[in-house]
Order: sequence, then structure tokens, then C-alpha cells
Amino acid sequence: MSKFFKKDESSSEDESSEEEAPQVASKAPTKGGPKAGAGKKFYNSDDSESDTERVVVSGADKKIDGLKELFQKMNNHIKIGDFNSLQTDFDDYQAELNRCIGVIFAKDKLTTLPGWVLKPLMDLEDCINDVTPAEKKKMNKLNSQAFNKVRQKVKKFLTEEGDEENRYGDQLLKYRENPVDDEPGKKKASKKVKIAESEEDSDDSDDSDDSSDDSDSSSDDSDSSSEDSDESTKKEKKKKAVKKDSSSSEDDSSSEDSSSSSSSSSDDEDDAADSDSDASASDGEEVVDKGGLPAKYAFLKFPYEKKTPEQRRWKWVLFEHLPEDMKPFIRPPTTKEKKREQGAKPSTTKKATAEEVAETLEIVDDHELDFSKLDNVQNVLTKYRSQQVNRRNFDSKTQMEVLLLIQKAQAANKPYLVEVSLLMIGALFNSSKSTASGIFTRVQWLKSSKLIDELVAQLVELGSAIKMHNEVTTEKEEFQRFQLSSLSQILPAIITFVEKLDQQLLKAFQTVQAHTLDYMHRLRDECLLLKQCDSLTAFLGKFEDKEKLARIAMIKLEHIYYKSDALYEKTKTLKAEEQAKLYVPAEPSAKLINDLVTLILETSPLKLKLKAIMLQSYHLAIHKKYFEAKDLIMKTRLSSIIAKQKIPNQILYNRAIVQIGLAAFRLGLFDECNSLLVDVCQSPKLKESLAQGVSNYSKQLEKSLEDEIEEKKRYVPPHLHINLEILDCVYMITSMMQEIPNLSQNRFTIHKKVINRNFRKLIEQYDLKGIQFVAQNSRDYIVFAARNLHLSQWQEAFDHISQIKVFSKIDEFKPGQPLRQALKDRLKEVALKIYLIESQDQYESYSLPQLEKQFDLSSTAVQKEASQLILQGTISASVDPKAKTLVYSREQKHEMQSLSERQ
Repeated sequence: MSKFFKKDESSSEDESSEEEAPQVASKAPTKGGPKAGAGKKFYNSDDSESDTERVVVSGADKKIDGLKELFQKMNNHIKIGDFNSLQTDFDDYQAELNRCIGVIFAKDKLTTLPGWVLKPLMDLEDCINDVTPAEKKKMNKLNSQAFNKVRQKVKKFLTEEGDEENRYGDQLLKYRENPVDDEPGKKKASKKVKIAESEEDSDDSDDSDDSSDDSDSSSDDSDSSSEDSDESTKKEKKKKAVKKDSSSSEDDSSSEDSSSSSSSSSDDEDDAADSDSDASASDGEEVVDKGGLPAKYAFLKFPYEKKTPEQRRWKWVLFEHLPEDMKPFIRPPTTKEKKREQGAKPSTTKKATAEEVAETLEIVDDHELDFSKLDNVQNVLTKYRSQQVNRRNFDSKTQMEVLLLIQKAQAANKPYLVEVSLLMIGALFNSSKSTASGIFTRVQWLKSSKLIDELVAQLVELGSAIKMHNEVTTEKEEFQRFQLSSLSQILPAIITFVEKLDQQLLKAFQTVQAHTLDYMHRLRDECLLLKQCDSLTAFLGKFEDKEKLARIAMIKLEHIYYKSDALYEKTKTLKAEEQAKLYVPAEPSAKLINDLVTLILETSPLKLKLKAIMLQSYHLAIHKKYFEAKDLIMKTRLSSIIAKQKIPNQILYNRAIVQIGLAAFRLGLFDECNSLLVDVCQSPKLKESLAQGVSNYSKQLEKSLEDEIEEKKRYVPPHLHINLEILDCVYMITSMMQEIPNLSQNRFTIHKKVINRNFRKLIEQYDLKGIQFVAQNSRDYIVFAARNLHLSQWQEAFDHISQIKVFSKIDEFKPGQPLRQALKDRLKEVALKIYLIESQDQYESYSLPQLEKQFDLSSTAVQKEASQLILQGTISASVDPKAKTLVYSREQKHEMQSLSERQ
């Protein structure tokens, strides 16, 4: 035997001798018994030295304790309304629920959550439902966002989680009807009893081992008697331990339950004691105390540990669900609960009789009301107006049906028809807000337009009788007639409706696919809008309100600025029936637009003034009035202030500048055209600058979703698009006329001067390619024309340009038109300039008549080009008018000297 066990044995013998309790002898130890006994004595000696009780906690209990801590945190956050923390708590709730799913489910109901798990979920749902819109507005931004997220998560959790036939939402509803707390503390108490029994058994076995060590000389008879006495003492000790542990477990469970119960139960019991003393029990019931507490509610004054489970469940019932005779003994109602009770009761005026109240209670649907009575009409119109403003209980279909009934019943009452029309138009526009796209269908748009026309016609009939006035009718003693809005309120509403109608039409143009029948119908609807603007302008002209007239003028200007006189001339050739469906102004378009812009400049803000000026310059440019459009832009100094304006105005400015540049090209002003187009066309975001889509460069950039949505809102409808292929061809042709002579002039320079980077890059890309025999697109034709022009072959260059298909859409480029001849003359001049620069080292002189014949130019044109090159220092030569020759000066210069001069 080792010294370690001998030491333990001796120490245990000393301790056993000091004990006063009698020791009972046990059977002889088995083989290896002393070592086992010594080990047990060593373990028990440590237990006796520590006074603390040994508690065994299982993994399931630990999980339940973790859930309870989480529920307590949720309860604290619910009390202070911290939805930002509740969002995290609810995520933890779901995670813990999935982790502890096998622990919390009952064995007999594997899909039903216990009440103590459903209670925090019920408290959270009640906290969310109790938040009013006014309280939500007072929340900060983070708390408000967290509130919306928590509400969505709880709703999704209740409807989607759980068994298909027994969702958590259904379980919560059943729990609300019968809130039962499963009290998991009781399970702990039973476990403690079992642990105490097992400990007692272990203690008895230790005592028997000790007695066996000390009673080696006892006989067999004494052994049998000792065994009997030992069994009897064991039974007595077990009974006592069970009684003590059961009583202590009950005390522990009651203390745990009382500490874990919410403050509402203790408050309810205190309030029950201090409740209204005047409240008395119902007739025939026994009264417990002077406060009038009935006998059936006497348990309210009991301490928690004396209550039955049925009586304890009352603390989980909401105050509003309690019996009416029980509420006074719990606590007085709060202000919120008073408002709920008042809101549930039907509101009646003091002067209303019992019969009238009964009638209003019996009628539930507005369709069943008698609209021949003005008070019913007034009440319904007031209710619908508040619904449209507050967006509560708003139903567009119901309102339209009821308003049509009112319109038929009050057909003779013109002022009421005006109010009905206003509400019907408002209901239609509010109905679009409930849709995902927020866009009218064509039927809704036409219906709204028709209602606005009817409203204007009604206002024209009423004239000055629209103003507010009160009348006393004969139907009742004191009845105030429904007050209609005055002109100061009706007219802005009509203009707002027309502006919304214009916005809906713009959204339709942006969403409907171009070149479809639906898009053609939408273009016809634009004519209806213009006619509506004319009728409204005639009506508003009586009141001389220029501000409102300017708003209508801006709508009209946005829909006619891009139309030329040629389009109206084609319209006049149609049949009379077709012309009636379209809009044709009575006066020339230039005069009409000038009048509209003048009206806008008088009263409108700066933003609309700049917009009107740019639209007018656009209209002048499409009529080839280049100088007038350019002067209008220069007078207002738009180029210096446009960078500070908003993006829609910048887009309009780019569109106006591009159209002015195209106007210069149509007039044969190629240099002016290039100087105007260079800023817009050199940008890699050409489509974005004109609001005509997304360029390839922008597709490579990362954009947020909000930026993409805002960019799509700014898109121009397809029928307003500028042809980008024509724009690119015009810009490249005008650049070719400047860049090819520049290449010839700076062919020996080290730092080559570049006039147009885009065209130079295009030429370099084609030089890197292999042999290309046939032109396939417009840029191929331009590159082939540039190569021929570089060789002074002007006729071949013009032939390539004339083969571009896009130019067939330009009326001015057709055969016999001045633009075609102007382009050919300009190519001749550029070819002559290149020829004189390239061949100055090969020839000593040129005959001017020979140059005139070669390039098909007049003598004046040839002398003009030669003189310009001499003045610029491009060539060193002189013109002899008598001999009609161009003589180059031959000075012997060193090669380095000539290079330095050209550089």
C-alpha cells in the first residue's frame, strides 16, 4: 500500500473518532476494499469541509436560463421603446429558439411552443401595435428604421415559421385567448429533490463503509441486527430529507416566480387594494371587504404563493380583455384606453335624436345613404376629403362609385358638382400612388382628362357664383350649407391636376416601348393635353392671374417646342376628321412660342426662365435660324451660369447647343458647327449628357441604385431624341476638314499639334487594322473619305460621304439642295490647301488656271486659299497676278533649320 493511501486512512480514522453519531457495522469489504474506502473517505472529507450545497445543472437547464436572460433583456427594451436594441434581441430570439428547439418543445406536442416562450413574443407584438403614427414621427431616424424592420421581421416570423398546420402566429392567437405560463421552475424543484435523495444515499453508503472499518471484531448476529437497524434509519432519513427538500423547493420556486413575474402583477395587487372604494359588487354577491371586492375576486389580495394556477394566469391577461366588473379592482384606465373606448363608441352630436343615431348605426355602407339630403352629402364629402389627405381608409373604387351617386342626386346643384369633380379627380390621382410603378393606364389618364374638362366647363357656367356663402335650408332648423372652396383654392387645384396629368404622360412616354401602337396612342393624348391647356388659358384669362397662366404656358411650351412648321403643314393636308383629333395652332409656331416665353419671363422664377429660353432657342435652331438661336443663348450668358444649375437644366442646355450646331451645319457653317459640337461630342458620356440612355463608358462604372433611378427619371421620351448617328457623322466630317490639313502641315514636327483628338484616334485605329475593302458603316465611309482627301481627291471623298445612309434623312442634303453643294465646295477648298502644302517641295510654281480646272474652283477661291496659306506662314510663296502663277521662294536652308521653323 502506498504512503498516500496510508495517510488518508489514518486521517479518516481520526476524523471518524471525533464524530458523535453512532456508526453501524457493514459487511466485510471486497478485494481492493481498503483502497476504495480510503478514496471515498478522502472525497467525503472535502465535502464536509465545504459548507456550500452541490447543485447539478444540466445542459437543457443552461439553455433555458439563457432564454430567460434574453427574455428579460427584451422586456427591459420594450419598456423604454428601444427598437434598435429590440431588433438585435429578436434576431437572438430566433437564433436561440432554433438552437433550443428540442428542449423547449413539450414531449406530447412537438410543434407547439410553451407559454413562457410565447409571452415575450406577445409583449413585443403588443409594443409594436401600440405605437401610433404621432409617436413614430417623434422617433429619431435610427429608431424609426429599426421599428419598421422589427415589425416586418415579426410579421414574417409569425406567418412563415413553425409547422404548416400550426404556425407560430396561430399559436400566439391561442395563447392570447388562454395565457398559460408553464413555469419551468417547477421542473428544477423536482430535480433538486432527486439530487437530495441521491446525496443521502451516498452519505449512507459512506457511513456504512466507515462503520465496516471500525467494527472488524463484531459477530454475524450483530451484523444482521445492524443491517436491520441501518435500513430503518435510512428510511427515516429519506423521509425527512424529502420533506425538507420539497418544502425548500416550493419556497425556491415561489421566490423565483415572484421575482420573475412582471411589475404589473405586483402593481395590480397593490392597485386592487387601493382601487376605488366606491366600487361595489353586483347584486346577490358576497362582499369581502369595505372596498366592495366581490368574493369571486378575493384571490386578488392573496399572496402569489397561495394562488392557484388558474388565479395566477390572470396577470397575463391584457387590461382591456379583463371583465368589466373586475377592472375597477385592478387599476384605473389609462388615457390611451379611454381613447380606445371612446373611439369604439359611435360619435353623435348633442342635438341628434335617438332615431337619427339608430339610422346612422344601421347604415354601414355609403352606397345606401340618401344623397338627396344635403347633410349626408356634406358628411360624405368631408370624410372623403380627409381620407385623401391623410391616406387612411382610402379606397379609390368606393369613392368613385359613391361620388357618382352624389353627382346624379345633386345634378341641379352646380356648386356641389364642382366639389364632387375635385374629389373624383383627387381620388384618381391618389389611386396611382398605391401602384408599384405609380403610372396611370391610358384609360385612367383619359378619364382624368375628361373630368378636368368637365370641371372647367362647370366653373365657366358658375362664373362668380363659386365664392363661399352660407344658407339656411328648410329641411332642418339650423343647417349650414356645405361650404365650397373659393376661387383662390379651386384654381390652384386645377392647375396642379393639369401638371400631374402632364407628369403622368411623361412617365408613360418613358416606360412604353417606342414604335408600338400604344406609344402612338399616347402621342395622340398629347394633343388632348394641349387643347385642355388652351381652354384653361381662356378661362384663367378672365382673372388676370399671370402666375397661373405662366404655369399653364410652361406645360404647353414643353409639348410644342420640338415641332416644326413643316409638321403642321403636313397635318393640314389630312382629312377634317383626322385634323379634329390633332392639335394645330392658329398662329405660326414661332410667334406662339415667343408669346409663351414672354409670359413665363414676367412672373416665373429663374429656373423656369432659363428653361423657357433654352426651349425657344431649340425651336429656332430646328427652323435653321442659327444666328437668332445663338444670340438668344449669348444674351442670357447661359454658358457662364449653367454649371451651377440643376441636372435637368444642364441637359436642356446640351440639347439646345447640339441643335444649334446642327443648324450651323445645315447652313454650311462647318467651322462654327465644329466649335459648338466639340464640347458635347468629345465627352465619353454623350448619351447621359443628352438624357438618351447609358453609354458604354458609364456601364463600366459602379452606380448606386438611387443614382440609376434618378437618371432614368431624367430620360427624354423617344420621340424627342436627337439622332446620335447623324450627330456623330456631322461632328466627324467637320473635324476631318480641320484635322487632315493639320496632319499635312505638321508631318515633320516632333510634337504634333492635335485639333480633334476623337478624329485623330479614329484614324490611328483604322491605320492599325489590316486592309479593308468595303465600308460597312458611317465611320468607315468617313475614314475612306479622309484618306482620299489627304491625297487631294475631293471627288472620291465627296462620293464616300454622299453614300452615308443617315444623310438621306436630312432634307437639305438631297440632290439640288444648297447643303450638298456647300459641302462639295468646302471639300474642294480643303483638297486644294492640302495639295499646296504637300507639293511645295516638288514644284517651283503653279499656274492658277490649272489649279482652277483641277479643283473646279473659281479664280477668287483659289487666290483666297493661297493667300491664307502665305499669310499664315504655312508655305513660302507669292502670287503673280499678271502671270497668274503661284511662285515658291527657293531659299537654301539647312534641313535642321527648316525643321526648327516648322516646329
